[in-house]
Amino acid sequence: MLADGISSGHADFARRVARINSGAASSKRTLFVGVDESYVIPVNSGKAAQRGPAPAAALRNALEPLSLVLAFAIGIAAHGLAMVARFHLVGLPRVKASPDLEMLTQFVLGFLLALICARALRMRGSSQQIARSLGVVAAVLLFHNMVHLYPEAFGRVFTPLWVADVVTSTKPHSLLFRGLSFVF
Repeated sequence: MLADGISSGHADFARRVARINSGAASSKRTLFVGVDESYVIPVNSGKAAQRGPAPAAALRNALEPLSLVLAFAIGIAAHGLAMVARFHLVGLPRVKASPDLEMLTQFVLGFLLALICARALRMRGSSQQIARSLGVVAAVLLFHNMVHLYPEAFGRVFTPLWVADVVTSTKPHSLLFRGLSFVF
């Protein structure tokens, strides 16, 4: 009895080896379940994976650079809106205000408003956070140049007194850092 079981096992094994060697069974296309069951997976079922990324993923990849530009613009706009809100809520900054404290306040308000805008637009990626932060930094350092270019528009949003103060205390086409203008 034991000899029959061993010989039948050897015969089954020999049949499997012969079937595999004949090319009828492919390890990629045939699923073997037990001794007597096997399922052949259709050849066309893997075509979607061979075509490349799905159209939605390709579109998402194509829009990534645009989202970085938008995040940078959000940072710039957030600083501008923070300046307007601060001006209308608090008024003109003190005459003897510390330039370091003024710059730090502008950074904090710009970052907070940019964070709120980004959360509302579901822009939570780390690369977008970096672009947003760079937008705020660029706006803080270069915002006064916009006042030099468009004094009438800023005079309507702020006051002509504030515009005159910015124009006289800063140089056009410059970078404002810690109260000093560096012309570029």
